[in-house]
Parts: sequence; structure tokens; C-alpha cells
Amino acid sequence: LRTLVGYALRLRTTGSTPDPVSLATWFGPTPASARMVYEGKMDTWHKVAGGYGCPFLQCPAEECEDGSMIWPDQQLRAGIELLRCTSCGTEVPGTILRLTRDSARSEPARVMLTTTESLNRQLASPGNLRAFGVNPASLRAVLLDEVHTYEGTTGAQNAYLLRRLRHALGR
Repeated sequence: LRTLVGYALRLRTTGSTPDPVSLATWFGPTPASARMVYEGKMDTWHKVAGGYGCPFLQCPAEECEDGSMIWPDQQLRAGIELLRCTSCGTEVPGTILRLTRDSARSEPARVMLTTTESLNRQLASPGNLRAFGVNPASLRAVLLDEVHTYEGTTGAQNAYLLRRLRHALGR
């Protein structure tokens, strides 16, 4: 994720369009909404000076070694998705990285990073299919990381998941 966000930020500064690539995550620490974070209902997002620490992304700037990313209080309370590095000040706007499931649903990213378990659950939730690109016109590829580990029961479950996805796409 860190590498992808870094690429997206670099493309943004060199490209002709403001945000040529958008990313989203959908796994345990991805909050449903900004409100869930500032009301303290997300155990993985911890209050730090000036905001809430992002549990799944370190600073994507190449020159920044260990920068923690925070969702600043002011932006969080205003519902503006933005992460800022506490070391170098690099900012990742919500147009590049959707920070909540609500924003992934309302403005689907071009690239969704998730787990096979989350994808499996969301195939049964029609309101979330758009966030996952489950639309024959938009879904171009599914990439399984560490595919060599998908053997035995896990492999069979993932094969079934991909058949369900293909059925949901109608192709």
C-alpha cells in the first residue's frame, strides 16, 4: 500500500490530471466512516497529538523513513479524508486514498486492496459491490498476492470465491 500510494502521489505531480490513480482499502482497520474514528469506535486508530494515527500506512515519501501518518483532527471532524506525515508533512488526500468504507462506496477507487475474506463477505452485500468494482464495465483484473499459499481448503475456498465473482459479473 505504501508503495502504491507513493506512485500515485508521484503520478499526481507529473501527470496532466490531478488524481490519475485512486486507491481504497477494505479490511479490519478500514473504518466505516470518519465519525467511527473520532468517536473512538475503531480500536486500531489511536489518538495521538493532532489527530488519529493510521494503523495501516507509513509515510509514502521515499526520503521519509519512519513517518507516521495521522488523520488530523480538523479534517477528521469536517469529514475530509486526508493523511499527513508527522515527520515530513507529506499529505495523502482522500482523492488518492479512500480512508473509509463510506467513501469507497460513494466514490469507488480504481484499485481496491482487500482480503479474500472481505471480498467474499461483500459479494453477499449488494450495497458494497460498487466499491469493489463488481460491475462488468469496470472490473478489469483481480490480483491474488501470495497465490502459492492458496492450496488445500484455502485454495478450494478461493476458487469458489472467484467463481462467485465471475457469476456476479455475468461473465
